[in-house]
Amino acid sequence: MLLLISFLKSLIKTLMYIALAFIIIGIIGIKATSLVTILGTAGVAVGLALQGSLANLASGILIFIF
Repeated sequence: MLLLISFLKSLIKTLMYIALAFIIIGIIGIKATSLVTILGTAGVAVGLALQGSLANLASGILIFIF
């Protein structure tokens, strides 16, 4: 339970920093939609690049668990 609480605190803290960054970017005058598009595209590219490695990692973890 302590691990879950720690994870949720970390997640909320990270989301607050991301929201703060978007607010600051909006105040500066940079369009947030273009930044979200760039980050989304980069996330898809990294996900596709690591697809095989992550599948192997998940398979290895499942083998250890079961």
